[in-house]
Amino acid sequence: MSTRGIIARKVGDGWEGRYHHWDSYPAGLGKALFSLYHGYFQGDLQKMLKVLIDDHPAGWSTICEKDFHIEPGFNNLSSAVNKEHREKRPECYCHGDRHEKGMLLSPQDDLSDIEFVYIFDELDKTLVIVSVGKGSTSINLDVDKPDFDVIE
Repeated sequence: MSTRGIIARKVGDGWEGRYHHWDSYPAGLGKALFSLYHGYFQGDLQKMLKVLIDDHPAGWSTICEKDFHIEPGFNNLSSAVNKEHREKRPECYCHGDRHEKGMLLSPQDDLSDIEFVYIFDELDKTLVIVSVGKGSTSINLDVDKPDFDVIE
């Protein structure tokens, strides 16, 4: 079963972002986003959001436990791509074996299936994790060392 989420950037008083399908709970997607920021993107939040939001308009199947040194794209199980590569590749819905139309989500959209929204503020370098209908947690990306296993 999937835990659906949104990876978003703060825009004015709201946010805009892209869909993320699998493992969007904090111990999955939250931990992955924090690790990507500090690891692969080396603290460059603008570059990270360009890749996660701007360059992949159809959103993501999953980025959890994936290797961003491999070009993102979707591989069907019948794809000629070897299994090891397929399992490590960040899976978007707009490249590889899928070419879906993009959709930029915002608070004005029907979010009834969404469980978590991850809102990045590029100016403050913060991440707000919204557990839809339950509350939120704010993280300073350059100071905090959150325990994603206890954030709900």
